Amino acid sequence: MIKKIVLAYHNLSYQKKMWIGKCLFPVKLLIKSINELCFDVYRISGDPRIAYITSIDPDPSFIEYFYPGAVLEKTGRVYAWSLRRFARRFDKTIICMPRYLGFFFNDGIITVPWVRQVLDLNIPVTETKNYKNRKNRLSAYQFEISKDPAVLKFFYEKMYLPYVSTRHDNPLIQDFSKFDYFLRKNGELLLVKKNGQPVGGAFCKIVGDTYHGTNTGLIDDRFLREDAMSAIYYFEILRAKERNARYLDFGESRPFLFDGILKHKKRWSARVVPNAENNYIYYLKNLVREDLIILEDHQFKAISFSENDPSSSKYATAGVGIKVISPVS
Repeated sequence: MIKKIVLAYHNLSYQKKMWIGKCLFPVKLLIKSINELCFDVYRISGDPRIAYITSIDPDPSFIEYFYPGAVLEKTGRVYAWSLRRFARRFDKTIICMPRYLGFFFNDGIITVPWVRQVLDLNIPVTETKNYKNRKNRLSAYQFEISKDPAVLKFFYEKMYLPYVSTRHDNPLIQDFSKFDYFLRKNGELLLVKKNGQPVGGAFCKIVGDTYHGTNTGLIDDRFLREDAMSAIYYFEILRAKERNARYLDFGESRPFLFDGILKHKKRWSARVVPNAENNYIYYLKNLVREDLIILEDHQFKAISFSENDPSSSKYATAGVGIKVISPVS
């Protein structure tokens, strides 16, 4: 019976799922609040001195930045009211927690799972570093805008699903009905072509004065080496200007200046901004990496281990301040 109910729910349109979600919101909020107070404890790569603690699903990709190839082993559970005392047992700690609990953890550093990157469209695209470096390759591509559900289905099945599934360990795959719903509202499909053949694209929508490139995909990974992803970003900029948007939201990136995706977007002159969808933060005790973006005094700052960082311009172009600290052994 339960399987039949779950299957029936998955077959509903996105609009009906939204309606059911609103009806069940009080119950979901109660369950979520209870779950947020219960944390799972993991040992990282068998080291008893290091703990990863979270009240949601673990995020191995984030941990990889500190411990490449790390293996997580679940060792127990702890509740929010014992969390601070429990964390003192370990030399180094990563705790993923709801934002409101961060008030009680002021003896380490605070970061976020994701940041957003936004481009001010008053900046001429021809002045961006990525355009200057790639303009010859970009000239091989063309784009078109479509609101055809059949074209959207092609993008979803042949570009979006394969691309997301192969690029992430635990991908958050959006249901097709969500794309279809927003296509009928304020969404559109930006399709990128090479030699007349579709090779990639992005599902986009405009909200207020901001154009959002929400989901991207490629028909084949080989087009990554041919700068197809750069073409997608480039045409998003052009389309956003056509729509008279003031900003282009490039979407989420990991909070590290050395992260490849963040660096690529930064070369389009996109700046780091808070992600309103971040309901969780990371508390790090005795654990840090240079170029990690942290939250301090409600502002984003990137960590530097040098008072006179020779590449200090990377902080200004990313839109973050500098926090100089000593490395943690």
